[in-house]
Amino acid sequence: MRSLTRRAALTVAVGLALLATAATPTNANIGDQWILQIHHLDNSGAFTLQPGTGYAGLFSSGNAAFTGTSVLGPASDGVARVYWELSGLSIGTLRPVPTTTEQYTLEFYDPTDVGHNGFNPVESQFRGAAGETFPNEPLIPWAGAFGTNHQFIARDGADSGTFLQLGPGPQAPVDASFGAAPNGFNMWLTSGSWMYAKYNFPFPIDRSWSALRVTQVTGIPEPSTVILAGIGVIGLGIVRRRRKS
Repeated sequence: MRSLTRRAALTVAVGLALLATAATPTNANIGDQWILQIHHLDNSGAFTLQPGTGYAGLFSSGNAAFTGTSVLGPASDGVARVYWELSGLSIGTLRPVPTTTEQYTLEFYDPTDVGHNGFNPVESQFRGAAGETFPNEPLIPWAGAFGTNHQFIARDGADSGTFLQLGPGPQAPVDASFGAAPNGFNMWLTSGSWMYAKYNFPFPIDRSWSALRVTQVTGIPEPSTVILAGIGVIGLGIVRRRRKS
C-alpha cells in the first residue's frame, strides 16, 4: 500500500511538472542571441546598396531584401539613418526577446567592401517607433553620463566579413548598476527597441553597414525551470511524508 501511495505521489509530481512546463511560455535566457538584419533606412536614396558584401545567414528580424547586401551611407546627411529592431526569435534557442528591460552586448557584421570602415557609432532608440526621451529616458535604468542616459557605442572595422564587438563606449554602461561608468560594451534595451547609425556629424563618415548581433547579458532563469524545481521538491516532500506514515 505504501509503495502504491509513493508511486502515486511521484506520478502526480511529474504530471504537474509537465503541465507547468507546457503552460509556461519560454523566455529568453542570459546568453541568447538575436541577429538583426537592417530593418529600414531613412532617406534611402542617399545610400548605395552593395550586394555580396553583407551578412547572408539566418536572422531574427529585419528586411530580407538586405540579405547579403551592405549599405554604404553618405559622407554627411542630416536625415539618412540605418535602423535595426530588436525583435523576433533568438538564433538556435528560438526564444522571443524579453519584454523586460535587459542589457545586451552588441556586435556588428563587418562588410567585405574595401575601405569603408571608418568611425560611426550605433545609438539607442529605446521605445522603437515611439522614440526615446532626451536627454534622459526614464525606462533606461542607468544614470548616464554628461547629462544624458542616451546610449551610443563606437564602431571601427577592417572589412573582415565577420561579427566584431562594438565598443567600448563612449556612452554605454560598464555594468548593470544604475551609477555605472559610461565606457562599456552594453546597452539597455527591450523588445521592439531600435538601434540606428546616423550621418549628421561635423566630420565626414565613410562607413557601410549590415546586420547586428545582440547577446543578452542580464535576466533571471526561465519561470518554467523555477516551477519545475519547486514541484520536484514538493513531490519529494510528499513521498517522505508518506514514508513516515
